Amino acid sequence: MTNGARHGLGALIGLVATPVLLAWFGLLADREYEWRTRIMVRYITKGTGGQGLVLILLLVVTAVLLGALCMRRLSPLASLIPGVVLGVVNAVWLVDPYSVMKSIGGSGGRLWLMHFFDLLSTGLVLLAGGVLVAMSAAPGRWRGRDDAPVVRANEAFSMVGWPGGPEHPGPATPGHGMPGYGMPGPSGTPGSGTPGMPGPGATGAGAPGPGASPGPFGHPPAYPPAPPPQD
Repeated sequence: MTNGARHGLGALIGLVATPVLLAWFGLLADREYEWRTRIMVRYITKGTGGQGLVLILLLVVTAVLLGALCMRRLSPLASLIPGVVLGVVNAVWLVDPYSVMKSIGGSGGRLWLMHFFDLLSTGLVLLAGGVLVAMSAAPGRWRGRDDAPVVRANEAFSMVGWPGGPEHPGPATPGHGMPGYGMPGPSGTPGSGTPGMPGPGATGAGAPGPGASPGPFGHPPAYPPAPPPQD
C-alpha cells in the first residue's frame, strides 16, 4: 500500500471514529452518572454490586479504542481527526457553556445530554483528544513503515566492497588453488569436474609428478612414448 492510500484510509477511519467516540463518551457519561447518583446511595447498605464492574469495563474499552487509533501501522489522520474534534468540543464547552446550550436549544429533557455536559465539565474528553493529537505528531507515523533493505546472509558475508575484494558481485572464477569444474588445478591436480585429466606440470602416463613420494612398491615403470604414426 502506498503512503497516499494509507493516509486516505486513515482519514476515512478518523471520520468514522469521530461520531463513534462522541457516542461512546455519551454512554460512558450516562453510566457514570447512574453509578454516582444511585449506586453510591445504596453503597452504605448493599454495596455497588455489578454496576461498578460495568463502569470499569466501559473505561477499559475506551482506552482500547483510543489505543487502536494510535497504532503505528495506521495513518496519523486516524487519530488526528477525532482528537481535534473531541478537543474542540470540550474546549468550547469549558470556555462558553451558555452559548453551547443556547445553540442546541437547551437539553430539552434529554438527560443523556446533560450527563454528557457533566462529563465535558471534567475535561476528560479534552484529555482524550489531546492524547490522540499528541500521538499523531510522531514523525514515524507520517513516514509509514521503514523500508530498510533486507540483507541476505550470503550478501552480508561476501567480500564485495572489502579491500582487495571485487567491486561488484559476480560468479566465482577458479584461480590458483581453486580448481573449477573441468579446469585443471596446479601441479597436475585433476579438476573436480573431469576426473583423470592431468594439469600443468604433469608427466607422462603413470609417471609421478616432481617431488612425489614413491608408493609402497616403489616407482612405477616409465614406458617410452608411443612412436608417431607412419604416413
